[in-house]
Amino acid sequence: MSESATRVSIDAAAYQALLHELRQYRDAELFPNTIPSLSLRKGVITARDPATYTVSVLFGAADESAFPGVAVPGVRLADTVYPFIGATCFVAFNGPDPTVLFTVGRGVGRARAWNTTNQSITNGAQVPITFNTSLGSGMHDTDTMHTSGSASVFCRWPGHFQAHGCITWDMATTVGVRRICSIQHVSASLGNNYVARTEQSYADASRFQTQEATASDFVMEAGDSVVLHGYQGGTGPLDSLTDSHHAPILELTWTGPPGVNTA
Repeated sequence: MSESATRVSIDAAAYQALLHELRQYRDAELFPNTIPSLSLRKGVITARDPATYTVSVLFGAADESAFPGVAVPGVRLADTVYPFIGATCFVAFNGPDPTVLFTVGRGVGRARAWNTTNQSITNGAQVPITFNTSLGSGMHDTDTMHTSGSASVFCRWPGHFQAHGCITWDMATTVGVRRICSIQHVSASLGNNYVARTEQSYADASRFQTQEATASDFVMEAGDSVVLHGYQGGTGPLDSLTDSHHAPILELTWTGPPGVNTA
C-alpha cells in the first residue's frame, strides 16, 4: 500500500487530539516528531475485529482520491481510540502500518443503565438487579451495551474498563440486616468473577440505605458483561428501591486497550 496521501485540513480541536495521539507513539518511534511530514487520510470505520484489535476503514469521501470506495482491513488503532462502527476517522500512513489516530466526536464505549421500578430481593441469595432503561437524564449507552429489561451491560470492544453500581435498600423490619452490593464480571473465556463488593450491616431499620461498589480497573473481552447483584440477609424479601431520589444504577466505561495499564 502506498504511503502517499491527500492532505486534509482539520479544526483546532482535532489538531489538539492529533498532538495527544502523537505523544502516545513518540517512544515507539512510529511517527516523526514534526507535524508537517504527517500524512492523514479521512475515512469511515465499517467493521471491527476484536480478535486482532483492528478495524476496516472505507476510504473515498468527497475530499479523498487515494483509495476511492475501498474498505481497507487490518487498520490499527491509537491507544485512546474506541472504534465505533460508522465513525469518521483520520488514518496516518507514516508508520509501518496505517493507524487510526482519532475519530470525530464519538468518545468511548460506555453505558449507564437504571431501573424505574422497585425490585423485590429474596433473602439469603445473590439476586441480579434488572435495568429497564439506559435513556433519560444522566443515562447513556454509546455502543448498544445494554438491552432494556436485562441485568447485563455488555462489552462490545475489548480493553480495560471501570464499573460502578449502586443499590438503595428499602426500610427493613429488623436491625442488623446484612446487605451486599457486588459487581460480577461474566466471561466465557476469563471465568465469572466478582470485581467489586461492599458489605454492611445497618443498625437503623427506619431509614433507606444506599450501597455502592466500584471496580476501578479490569480487563474485558468482547461479549463479556457485568451484572450488579444485591444480597440481603433479612427474614423475608426486601426491595431495591426506586423513587424520585433513588434508583439502582450500573455503569461500564472503556478506559483503554488490553495491553495498556490504565490503573
